[in-house]
Amino acid sequence: MSLPQRRNLIPVLVAAAAVALTLVGANHLIHPDPTSPAAGGNPAGGKQGTNGRGAVVLGTVFSAPLAAYGLPETMSSGRIRKIIDDNADVQIGTVLIEFDDTLPKHDLAQAEAAVKIAETKLLQAKMKEADFQFDLALQELAVKGATEEYRSALDALTLGKDKQEALLNGTNPLTAVPFTEPEKAKVRKENVEILKGEATVRLLAIKVEAEQKKLEKAKALKPVLLVQEAEFELTRYKALAAKAKTAVDSCVVKAALAGRVGQVLASPGAVIYPIATPPVLVVPAGPRYVRAEVEPEFAHKLAGSEGKAVVVYDNNNFNLTYAGSVKQIGHAFLPKRTQGIDALTGNAPKVLEVVIEITDPTPAGKPPLLVGQPVRVSFP
Repeated sequence: MSLPQRRNLIPVLVAAAAVALTLVGANHLIHPDPTSPAAGGNPAGGKQGTNGRGAVVLGTVFSAPLAAYGLPETMSSGRIRKIIDDNADVQIGTVLIEFDDTLPKHDLAQAEAAVKIAETKLLQAKMKEADFQFDLALQELAVKGATEEYRSALDALTLGKDKQEALLNGTNPLTAVPFTEPEKAKVRKENVEILKGEATVRLLAIKVEAEQKKLEKAKALKPVLLVQEAEFELTRYKALAAKAKTAVDSCVVKAALAGRVGQVLASPGAVIYPIATPPVLVVPAGPRYVRAEVEPEFAHKLAGSEGKAVVVYDNNNFNLTYAGSVKQIGHAFLPKRTQGIDALTGNAPKVLEVVIEITDPTPAGKPPLLVGQPVRVSFP
């Protein structure tokens, strides 16, 4: 065999060896030493189960989704005033983070003041609506009064002019002869009372027109529309006040569920932005589960396992066992959640997910199973 041929053979041999090791490892994982805890026997050295066909698979402990708490949606940034400690137990409503609320409280005060002004305007509009018919009647009386004044002044002016003309049609007492036309014109021009009467009539005519315009304006005015406008404005300002109140309240971040603080990634004085990692992570209290990943070639071993008891082992200490039961077996082979690429085939490995409910994640005398902890599950 030539040297180039030998060189080409090396990768093939390496790949074949890797496949062999993978198969051996998988076989050992599924069919381990009967006395080992991974086989479902006594960790101290018991015997294999009667059927000897149980599967052992890797899994990870999980709970309800972890809860992340950070900057409220109402804020573009926030300075932390106070924050909870690591590993603190929390209940629903426990304060986790307090942000500086100086500016939100200022906005709330302005919004509440605007609500007060809008309430005053609405009250005034309702008073105008209540007084509308009365004000309309008053204005009609004002028009009537101005008209009567005008007519009275006009009648007085007409009577004065008639008397003057009767006098001018007679004999001039100064000359004892009839008035000449120039004399008549002079008397008419210089009669102060008649001139005053004419000026009064003109002014009263203007007054009548002004009062009539006021009446037309009063009739055109619809107080109900003013009330509606004031109501809309009040509603708008109340909404702004409610939004401002929400912004103030959201500066105090509270736990939405019970659990334990898993991580605190900030300290008082830190400024948090929307793109920042939420500074508080809470691990929910409640049941713990294991998500086991079963390779396709071993999935048939789990047929009929739903509801049956299994043994869960700490992946790093097989002496630590926990009781569990099969809660759900998946209905499809899906990519691993911890996605990886097979080095030989280049394909994303797919597995059958099986959910195991832990009977007691914190048994007496044993450390509790923690979220994210790797474990092994031994099926019957």
